[in-house]
This record gives sequence, C-alpha cells and structure tokens, in this order.
Amino acid sequence: MSRYPDDRFDEQRPANPRELEVARAAVTAPAVFLILNALFGLAVVGCLSVPLVFKPDSLVEFLHDLIAQQPPGPERADLEKKTEEFENALNANREAYVRNNAITLAIPAALNLFVILGAFCMRGFSLYPVCIISAVVTIIPATTGCCFTGVPFGIWALVVLNRPDVKAAFASRKSLPPNDPDAQYMR
Repeated sequence: MSRYPDDRFDEQRPANPRELEVARAAVTAPAVFLILNALFGLAVVGCLSVPLVFKPDSLVEFLHDLIAQQPPGPERADLEKKTEEFENALNANREAYVRNNAITLAIPAALNLFVILGAFCMRGFSLYPVCIISAVVTIIPATTGCCFTGVPFGIWALVVLNRPDVKAAFASRKSLPPNDPDAQYMR
C-alpha cells in the first residue's frame, strides 16, 4: 500500500458538464496544433514523394539544371561526375531506388497519420494511451511536421494530458455508457 493519497481518476463517477467543458477547452488548442503539424508533415511527405518515388528522372533533370548554372571549374566538373554516377546508378537500380524511397517515406506518413488519430482522440477524451503516444511521437524530431514545431506542440500536449482535470475527463468518459444512436428518435 502506498502512502500517497489515491488520485481517484479510475473511479466510476458521473461526468460534471462544467469540468468536461474546462477539460475540453484545455485539450482543444494542443490537439488542433498536433493536427496542423501532422498535416504539414503529410504535405512534406507528399511533395518529397514526387521526385523520390513517382518521377526519379525529374531529380536528375533538376541536378543537370543546377550544374548548368554553376561557373566552369573543377567544382562543376566534380558535380557533373557525381550527377552522372547517380544517373547511372538510378538507371541500373530504378526499382530498388523507388521501393527504398517509398518505404522510407511511408514511415513518416504513418507516424503523421497516427498523430492525427491521437489528436482526434484527445478532443474526444478517448484512448488516453494513444493520445500520450502521439504526443511523444510529435516530440521526436523529424517524425512529424517540422522539427522545430513538433517539440513544443508535443510537450504542450503532454503537459495538458497530465493535468488532473483532463485525466478525470478521460476517466469519466470511459465510465459513461455508450451512446445510443436511436436516442434522438425516441423523444
């Protein structure tokens, strides 16, 4: 038995509407910012997938255009050599290159979708562990959205999720009976 007082978050008690609204107001802003950050991450993955998965030749064309703008000299010759080596490697192993890039881009896309799911669960006071994990995933740099925005948004979400009133809202939501979809017609 612990000497610490019981937090009573797991007891079955009816939800106080005022407390639920305060908790909902607390989780709304971090949840929205987690969603926006993850949507930005999905947009970045979508933009990167065009040259890396769907049109790898456009990357080679971009490199040739970039080299054409360089002044003549040893650096330009070195860049031309590296671009030619890359183009030969791409033509020799196109399927492996595309498959590797597709798998590499699928990982951040899945993480961004998971964070969006966690943020929606956060707004609905459901699946508390998913909410915590999505906030932690957001904190890890280069997994969702932008490296710089993910860290403060994830920390903010964790701080809000660990507030006693928010934990109580999750616990009271869990103890509520499931919604009856026919209740609106039975008036």
